[in-house]
Amino acid sequence: MALRISFTGPFNLVDQSSYEFFEFCPAFAYEKASRHLKMVDIEFLIPIVAICVGLAINKELRAGIVYNPVTHELFFAQVGCGAFKNGLPIHVSATTALNRSLIMATLAIHNYNKFGESWLDIAQSNLRRQVEAGIRGHRCFGSAAMNIMMIAQGACDAMVEYGLHAWDIAAAAVIVSEAGGCVIDPTGAPFNVMSRKILCASTKELAISLSNILTHADFEPEG
Repeated sequence: MALRISFTGPFNLVDQSSYEFFEFCPAFAYEKASRHLKMVDIEFLIPIVAICVGLAINKELRAGIVYNPVTHELFFAQVGCGAFKNGLPIHVSATTALNRSLIMATLAIHNYNKFGESWLDIAQSNLRRQVEAGIRGHRCFGSAAMNIMMIAQGACDAMVEYGLHAWDIAAAAVIVSEAGGCVIDPTGAPFNVMSRKILCASTKELAISLSNILTHADFEPEG
């Protein structure tokens, strides 16, 4: 069965009776309330953007597609079927120790609007603790979904980010999980796609080690 959809902006299709929904996040579309944040990569001609499609059934994530229309990289996964990039299987790294890890990191300055200067204290202290733990380095390439794809294909080892939306991470969470990765809440609790935060890592050991050194920020769940 083929599904063909044409659209020009972000939207959700939700069936409240069965809790089945698709989420779409075109990289080149944006909401007026967050115009600057949505368009910054494109404005500065950074070619690491993503179109994301996530599927959840009965509130459980079941499938995801992340596509970079600039580089033509297509990542996809279905629960129980593995993860793929342009048709070839991908897998996370085997890194378990913080002092061997390369971590995706950003100051997530969009959270400054909610928390003010206290956010900068949280974000900078988290980065500092990671450095003090002896990590190999920090990287940040583009959209949250593409950052997670770096972990899914074994190029980086972990990522933690706060203040995201479900449409930013639903598809990517399925893909990195099917690639063998660990996806949890930054606090160490089970991952909730509506919680506006995510920690993913190549292994459970690395995920817990990273979680244990973080100062956390709380958000009202979506939905």
